[in-house]
Amino acid sequence: IQYPAVKEGDPDANFIGAGICGLENYPWIRRLYELGGQKYFDGVALHPYTTHGFQEVYRAQLDAVWQILRDYDDEAAGIWLTESAWHRGWGFRPYAKDRFGGWQESGAKHITDLILNSEAMGVPRDRIYVFYTADHGYNEFYLMGADFAENWPFSAAVSLQVLNECLRDARFVRE
Repeated sequence: IQYPAVKEGDPDANFIGAGICGLENYPWIRRLYELGGQKYFDGVALHPYTTHGFQEVYRAQLDAVWQILRDYDDEAAGIWLTESAWHRGWGFRPYAKDRFGGWQESGAKHITDLILNSEAMGVPRDRIYVFYTADHGYNEFYLMGADFAENWPFSAAVSLQVLNECLRDARFVRE
């Protein structure tokens, strides 16, 4: 286990653990805590994808992870969204589809929803890491095309920029 070595080298380093993909897999985190695994990491990493609708299910599943932290008196560890992407096409229908059949402009709505809902649920913006900055050929969860000379920012990139400019120094207080 690397945790003791990392902390010995830098006691202030954040060693993030769990790293599950899909919020619906939160029972795995509960089992990790049941086995005492939390003594080997400083925070819980999530890849907050969900196979269900975004708003209500996302918030319920994120709250289930917070409940695990509350149950084990480990809220201070907090949650890190280390692979954040945005789903598209859930009830938001603009004009053009991407090459995978999703609605590209819905990426703008969903990345904004992801960040605002995460902050409302106690995950600070500095712990939300956008996944796929550039096209990798797998899906449309990215901000720019692969060829920056010929591609402009996609709607999600513009939405993220506007969100950050408007809320640059703001901190979420309550709903």
